[in-house]
Amino acid sequence: MFYFIRHGETDINAIGGINTFDTPLNENGKKQVAVSSKELRGLNIKQLYSSDTLRTKQTAEIVNEVADLHLEIYFDARLREFGLGEFEGTTKLKDLELRFGEIYKDPVKYGIESLQDAFNRVRSFFAETENSAANQDVCVVCHGGIMHMIRYAYFYDEFDAKRFTQMSTKKFANAEIIQLDLNIPRNKRQH
Repeated sequence: MFYFIRHGETDINAIGGINTFDTPLNENGKKQVAVSSKELRGLNIKQLYSSDTLRTKQTAEIVNEVADLHLEIYFDARLREFGLGEFEGTTKLKDLELRFGEIYKDPVKYGIESLQDAFNRVRSFFAETENSAANQDVCVVCHGGIMHMIRYAYFYDEFDAKRFTQMSTKKFANAEIIQLDLNIPRNKRQH
């Protein structure tokens, strides 16, 4: 079983902005993670992975302590949030949303990662970890947008932007946990 947890709140999350690589958790975010981590106690978690950003590293450290895991944390850049180029650190997400049409006509111009590239790195992470995680639980600390991509990659081998957009309407709360059973054959998985 894989347990994916979104990082706790940051000051930038709290105002509807876009985090940077080194955005730390705020006090509320630390509390959120401590509460969610209690749900992971007593599980057969034998591996702990995290995105290598500051907020996810801090989240993983809290999970490790509060859930009584005492595991080595493996930091993996493939679990980073979608790369938003020059828009990272924008304090108002609404400002970015107003420019979506312009941006997605030429995302490379703005240094924005393609959804296909994000899918490829998430699938690469799964391919590497699901075999090594047979018969044990794995906890993965990541980001809200990547949790959407993880859910998508759980059901599909190939990327389709329209299908991904249709599946990505739910907003993951800070410190929210989703559970995916990778032992279920792909053709029997239901969403």
